[in-house]
Amino acid sequence: MKTISAILFSALLTALSAKAAPDRVMTIKASVDGMVCAFCAQGLTAHFRNHDAISNIHVSLGRNLVILEERKGKSISDEEIAKAVERAGFDAPNNINRVATPFDDVKNAED
Repeated sequence: MKTISAILFSALLTALSAKAAPDRVMTIKASVDGMVCAFCAQGLTAHFRNHDAISNIHVSLGRNLVILEERKGKSISDEEIAKAVERAGFDAPNNINRVATPFDDVKNAED
């Protein structure tokens, strides 16, 4: 009986987490080489500004990082990120990471 209860409880938790996952807001860090000036930052920002899955953008020239915040319930693929970076005149990001850390924390980090 305990095994059946444990299985049902586990299934319920799995179902609840799967349902909650699309509502998670993710922060994306994309490493972009070659950014050297404010014009670079403006160009990258312009290429992400109108994407319906992006709610916030920050370009850190010193860290060679584009930081994106996804809208709740929306997502942008790595391929879409790479294409936007390439349209802005840069090579595709050499590293794209998704983290659950809030956007402002990632933006203000000193790493």
